[in-house]
Amino acid sequence: MSGALDGIERLLQAELRPGDRVAVEDPGWPRIGDLVTAIACGPSRSRSTRTVPSLTGWRRPCEQARAPSLSRRAGQNPTGAVIDPQRAAQIQAVLAAYPQVLAIEDDYIADIAGAPYAAVHGRSDRWAVVRSVSKVLGPDLRLATLAADPLTVSRIAGRQLLGPGWVSHLLQQTAATIFSDAATRGLLARAEHRYATRRAALVAALAERGIGSHGRSGLGVWIPVEEEAAINHAPSRYVLITYHRLFVWGSQQSYAEIFNSKPRL
Repeated sequence: MSGALDGIERLLQAELRPGDRVAVEDPGWPRIGDLVTAIACGPSRSRSTRTVPSLTGWRRPCEQARAPSLSRRAGQNPTGAVIDPQRAAQIQAVLAAYPQVLAIEDDYIADIAGAPYAAVHGRSDRWAVVRSVSKVLGPDLRLATLAADPLTVSRIAGRQLLGPGWVSHLLQQTAATIFSDAATRGLLARAEHRYATRRAALVAALAERGIGSHGRSGLGVWIPVEEEAAINHAPSRYVLITYHRLFVWGSQQSYAEIFNSKPRL
């Protein structure tokens, strides 16, 4: 795929008809909700706590959804929540009761997420896992890998042939060469460790000042704030600060997300 969002869009287009419902995380990445709306479908909220996805938040949207349910197993944007093996088994049990639901796992920063992979689709006949290459190796490597059940793969491959046909073999070979290099695995392990160290240090420093925050995994830390305007005065030389209510549906609470700058390896 030409990026993780490209893969998710193709999955949704292959499965859905206008008016269908899609279970998406709440809080969640705004572009997912925008994508679901753009293809004339309706998002159903799947609530996620600051540490793990809510089981109730999964069950209710699955009852409404005709096809896909979207989740991020670790590094959840924006909360940093993690699907650990215990919660993955519980979600598998929920999905097993809804065989019509295609479980899509957006494992967008797999190699540097800060938590081991635990699949939510273990009991599902319909599933797909998308992993970004550009998020991990660099933005110009516009690639993502997609693994799925045979029916889903055939639908995606057939639809791709009607459009671009394939993703650049030069990019694929470049990514494969980089990933197969032992030095790359060492660099990714160091990057994952440094992101984790920075997240923990920031969460601890905020806690010392009486400020609650969340950053169990991923690249950022999620912070409730009184006013978004206050973030304009925050130092941003070494971090990227983003703030808006688009992450959370129907909430008047303001939030800021602080992203680590790229660690020097």
